[in-house]
Amino acid sequence: NRSTAGKSSRYAEYTYIVSNKQTQKNDWYNTKLQNAKARCQHVYRITVQAALKQFGSFADEAIMKELMQLHDKKVFIGKHFRSLSLKERRKIIRSSMFLKEKYDAMGVFEKMKARLVAGGDMQDKSLYEDVSSPTASVQAVFIVATVAAKERRHVVTADIGGAYLNADMVEVVHMIIKKEIASILIKWLPEYKQYMNEDGTIIVQLKKALYGCVESGRLWNKEITRQLVSMGYEQNPCNRAAVPNR
Repeated sequence: NRSTAGKSSRYAEYTYIVSNKQTQKNDWYNTKLQNAKARCQHVYRITVQAALKQFGSFADEAIMKELMQLHDKKVFIGKHFRSLSLKERRKIIRSSMFLKEKYDAMGVFEKMKARLVAGGDMQDKSLYEDVSSPTASVQAVFIVATVAAKERRHVVTADIGGAYLNADMVEVVHMIIKKEIASILIKWLPEYKQYMNEDGTIIVQLKKALYGCVESGRLWNKEITRQLVSMGYEQNPCNRAAVPNR
């Protein structure tokens, strides 16, 4: 049948066009996904040496800003290695500097962002009674949103920069700063030169809850809860992460 054959031909052509467009869309999506994965791998695997070699002054400035922020917030203080007891020396944990590339909306490189984190995996968790930090459940979030909508409350969100760094450390934790980062620290803050070891590293004692420490999340939770309660809020006994207004 000629009419049936014509319909079948047009249907096949239409199916091909739709399939071809879908394939092109999938190819575009897969390419974007692969690029994103490659970028993520590059961000988290790049070392300080590689960043300084590849990005030069951008990486140096990023590390400097991170170290200056930690210094201004009094996150750590320098310690002489010889002043530590044998027990304290055995508990020294490592540190790592993560560098991330920042791009604008057009995908053009803008700057580097650095973050110093502690090697909490080297800490003995058995020394702490509890290192867990409560997280608001989805149900609690929706309930708060429902109450706010019904009572026509003003709703705002806030991002607290360097949140953990607002909480004080309770236990004594010593950390070693690698020589590549220590050299940049000394360049901008010469007072730390007196703490430099023969291998170029620097030992510091953490005074604030640095990212990476096993107890940092819980310490920050206690601090933000204390601040909110002092402002008139009351912690929900059923969901410790929810602190509604009275």
